[in-house]
Amino acid sequence: MAELNKTIHIRKGSTEQTVKLYTTQAEAGEAYSYIKVDGVQAYIPLGAENDSRATIGRVKEHTGSQFAILISGKPPYHKDSYTNAGTYTWTCPAGVTKARVTVAGGGGGSSARHIAFGNINILAKGGSGDLIIQMIDVTPHTSYNIIVGNGGESTVSNNSYGSKAKDGQASSFASISARGGGGAFSGDNNNSSYDGTSYGSGAAGSSAKGVKGNTGWVYIEYGGDI
Repeated sequence: MAELNKTIHIRKGSTEQTVKLYTTQAEAGEAYSYIKVDGVQAYIPLGAENDSRATIGRVKEHTGSQFAILISGKPPYHKDSYTNAGTYTWTCPAGVTKARVTVAGGGGGSSARHIAFGNINILAKGGSGDLIIQMIDVTPHTSYNIIVGNGGESTVSNNSYGSKAKDGQASSFASISARGGGGAFSGDNNNSSYDGTSYGSGAAGSSAKGVKGNTGWVYIEYGGDI
């Protein structure tokens, strides 16, 4: 961000706060005031009085609406990616109050059946996981739990009866959860087979013999124009 190397200091009693200045309106945010600093146009970030970045300083526009002077402008765009299966904790950065969260469930495993003497080969595909994208309110300095679901294990049978592969695991961010895709079933002695149930555009299910479904993911985007 194009911050000036000079700041504004606001003091009331023993409380002193520092406000960053920016060279563009976009960096200051949707609401701003401006001043000249050594001949350079500088923008002061303004916002709601309950904004986590609000200082003790207040300004009023001609309509009578009151704004708080903010410590800093909106954070630059950032994306945190969690793509390996497991459990994580994400802590919301200072100044961030909204985030776009993408949660994808793991893909289901494939199921294969092979009978050498009967020359029967059946492969059923795993289903894809659910995909959920939501804009949510988040609280600075608060931690949120994340689970990235693993892909379902595949099965291979060498007899007249197939077996059901494992479902993909669900992925989640806080209370937002995306189902994993269904595991496939390679059939019985009537040669019937069933692909796993798909729930959306999350992680793909396996379409190859002996290969597990794909791992899900969780993305968190914030700052910029989010």
